[in-house]
Amino acid sequence: MIIVGIILVVVSKVLILKSLFDQSAYESCIANNHGNAALCASAPFPFFIYGWILTAAGAAVLIYGLKYVSLKDLR
Repeated sequence: MIIVGIILVVVSKVLILKSLFDQSAYESCIANNHGNAALCASAPFPFFIYGWILTAAGAAVLIYGLKYVSLKDLR
């Protein structure tokens, strides 16, 4: 449970960083195509939101795992 929580948090942070890096490329594509979003890739902002949702889910799983998994099971 703890490992799953850590993996979710790491994946969510990668998703958030990717969306932040893609934002500038998306904005320049929109500017170069005179606002025609159909010619550009999908907007990175929804992935930014999905990343934060995954962060919250990963944190919840991690807290649940730390709270309810006994230390004897971790040895």
